[in-house]
Amino acid sequence: MGVTLLPKLAAEGGAAAGANVAIRPFAEPVIGRSIGVAWRAGGQREGEARVLADLLRRLFTTSASRA
Repeated sequence: MGVTLLPKLAAEGGAAAGANVAIRPFAEPVIGRSIGVAWRAGGQREGEARVLADLLRRLFTTSASRA
């Protein structure tokens, strides 16, 4: 028997699929985390980093409003 912490995103993504486990959410208040994207101004991948940051912002703003 054991206990572990599994991010909600991983649990909903099927990380425990097929395993004989029980997933229990935390009671309120739910603990969160911040995610950041950093890039070097003028770097070769600045455009991709901005696209990724925008995608993550839209994804997590949408999912946070559903919670």
